Amino acid sequence: MPGSTDTLLDEGTRVLREIAVQQGLAYRTYGEALERFGEAKIGWPELMKTSGDLYAKEAVRTIWSLIRADTNIFSWMLSLAGAKPVRPSGEPTQGAAPSGKRAQRGRD
Repeated sequence: MPGSTDTLLDEGTRVLREIAVQQGLAYRTYGEALERFGEAKIGWPELMKTSGDLYAKEAVRTIWSLIRADTNIFSWMLSLAGAKPVRPSGEPTQGAAPSGKRAQRGRD
């Protein structure tokens, strides 16, 4: 599993750090837009457009981070439970006698 973690705490920490970086960048970008607005370099329409774009982008990033975390945690829990991958129907299972040969029991 990509990005496998040892504990749920590690996964939670990773997600929080990822979201913190994303939010920090968004606040910095928004702060720059507010600064340009305050200096009268941009007007209301540009400020609203920048704000809306940031909001939409950050909402999608946050949701995607949480979905990835959920799938990683679910995979981790399945690995703890000893879940095994599903085999294609054409592959023989372990312990099954190969086709074309009889299983031998006892002596010949």
